Amino acid sequence: MKVEITMAQLQSIKKMKDDIEAMLGGGGDVDDPINGDPDKHWIRHIRNINNFLKKNGYKP
Repeated sequence: MKVEITMAQLQSIKKMKDDIEAMLGGGGDVDDPINGDPDKHWIRHIRNINNFLKKNGYKP
C-alpha cells in the first residue's frame, strides 16, 4: 500500500501522537469494570502510528 502524505500532515500526526502519549495515565479509573483500562486503547493506536513512522523512515 502506498500512502501519500504532506509534511504538514505528517507533522500533525506526530504532534497528535505526542499529545495523546503525554496524557496517558492522567485520567480514568484503570479498575473500571465496564470500560477497563482507557489507556490500552490509546497505547495500541500510538504503537500503530510509531510502527507506521518507523516503516517509512521517520523518527516516531
